[in-house]
Amino acid sequence: MQIARILTCVACSFPLLLTSQSISGDVAEAQSAFTSGQYSRAAELYKKAVATHSPSAELQTDLGLAYQMQGEHLRAIGSYLAALRVEELPRTRELLAIERCRLRQFHTVSPLLAKIAENLSYSDALLPVLSPCFLQADNAVDAIRVAKTLIVSRTMPQDAALIYQGQASMNASNFFISELGKTPEGPVYIQYLKAARDAGSEDARGGFSLAIAHSSYLHPDLTLEEGIALLPVHSGDPALLYMLSVLSGEQAMESILECERKYPESPGLEQFQAEMLANQGQTQQAEGIYLRLLKSHPELPELRHSIGMLYRGQGEWSQALPLFQAELAANPTDDRAVTGISECLIQLGDYSQAIKFLAPRFVKTTPPLWAVLDLSLAYQKLGRYLEAIDVLRRGEKTFPRESQIHFRLMRLYTLTSQMDFAQKESALFQEGKHP
Repeated sequence: MQIARILTCVACSFPLLLTSQSISGDVAEAQSAFTSGQYSRAAELYKKAVATHSPSAELQTDLGLAYQMQGEHLRAIGSYLAALRVEELPRTRELLAIERCRLRQFHTVSPLLAKIAENLSYSDALLPVLSPCFLQADNAVDAIRVAKTLIVSRTMPQDAALIYQGQASMNASNFFISELGKTPEGPVYIQYLKAARDAGSEDARGGFSLAIAHSSYLHPDLTLEEGIALLPVHSGDPALLYMLSVLSGEQAMESILECERKYPESPGLEQFQAEMLANQGQTQQAEGIYLRLLKSHPELPELRHSIGMLYRGQGEWSQALPLFQAELAANPTDDRAVTGISECLIQLGDYSQAIKFLAPRFVKTTPPLWAVLDLSLAYQKLGRYLEAIDVLRRGEKTFPRESQIHFRLMRLYTLTSQMDFAQKESALFQEGKHP
């Protein structure tokens, strides 16, 4: 998810306050700074405006977006939460979800995404930016709804929307199969799925007659949308779960086939095929497609990240590193690239470069947990124990119950003969292990 795309999407309606009859000078100045790309100045001006004006969800949202554009993710989240306490603005909810996903806070973002999915709009310019979050957070059923909206609204290129629907439907099929396996009667239906797979057949409907016979509300012409609408009441019915797994699997296949038919030259389709090969463990074939696309269509979103992750999965850190670096150069706000670069440098034992890369990024902001652990480890490996302790203590304020921080502090305090502090951290570590 690229912040530049967020700005493009929001700019069409930004700023909300301009629609009012009157606008104070300080807010106008803040908006002017934002639109000219002076995000730090805009944040300071919005912060003053928030303090001097009556509670405003719009002002808090604009402050959060100014923070977001600078990579001040925790501050952005704080502003969005403050805005939502004043008023439930759809735009604020979506921007908050984007930030939660960026920080991989999927347990927190899932309920937020479910709420967004209840009120999807064909005119929502932020939805294409937010859509990957539904897949990353495993909101499989909601992702199908998002896909339908994207296809109808045409806010996303049609080949990309069809591929997204294929991915969402595939994830949904796997979800329904997983839920089916948890039911006592599940194995009876799963055998029909296995039989189709083993026979290389695209038709897994062999158990439809059995499913219909065991449920009064199911019928042969059930659509995926109808089945999903039945879920809230019949979520544990194996017959419904089986039919949904088949229907969503069929939609996944139909979406990709339609994309192949209508957009045979789509580079996004090739990228999707490479991802499928990578997921199946066919890394050489996937690598060949990825590298070919990198030459012919270097502008493809996620491409460098996907190749970098492919090398990462194989432990080829020296090959992954330049890809993550190129990803960051193309999109300086992509935190996944920052994470990838840091991990590569740590794995390669280049601790000095890891410090040089990470330390300046978190001078003014609170590091996320992974950065706290990586940066402190780099200092520790170089024998710079006091600096490692300082990083961990900063992280401890944000993550007071994180056992990894307490364990590392315990070790470092022991190494520096600060036994009173070491004992305190040992107690906190044990408390975290046994809450």
